[in-house]
Amino acid sequence: MKRHSLIIFITLILINGICFADSSTQVYRNPKMNFQIDYPLDWIVQDIEVGGGGKGIAFAAPEGNRIDGFIDNFIISRIEAKGKNYIEEYLKAFFQQAPGIYPNFNLVDRGEIIVGGVPAKYITFTNLDQATRSVKIKHRYYYIRRGSVLYRITCTSSERGFYENISKIENAVMSFKVLK
Repeated sequence: MKRHSLIIFITLILINGICFADSSTQVYRNPKMNFQIDYPLDWIVQDIEVGGGGKGIAFAAPEGNRIDGFIDNFIISRIEAKGKNYIEEYLKAFFQQAPGIYPNFNLVDRGEIIVGGVPAKYITFTNLDQATRSVKIKHRYYYIRRGSVLYRITCTSSERGFYENISKIENAVMSFKVLK
């Protein structure tokens, strides 16, 4: 009986440890867009329109967390991917258009990474805030392809805020999973 009670006690501790390992995040699940992600507990979530009339989900830091007048955020959108090399074609078009969209566009970094167990690509770039033209904005875009779908996660912050909060954003991105 003691052994059985001990096993139950240890099991309960393990379950609680797994379920509540990080109380600073919560899970957002979107069956319609077919993904889930862990995001900071105090961040705000809302449906938004993205370029081309598409839909996206925005996650934004609370209003009181402004750095250089800018609120850190990330947005997840879903794009129908056409063709085998769609990510490369998409990025090529992005790099051609970016200087006309983003004032003082500067590519900082690009590479490959694993997100949610799936190979992904990312780019990091800076530009001046379009409204003030004085605050430097830093972006990291992740591109994750699953079959005919491309998930784009765009992370945006002031350059100073990026370095202060990138771990929260990257933890969220790394938790991204496409639902089965």
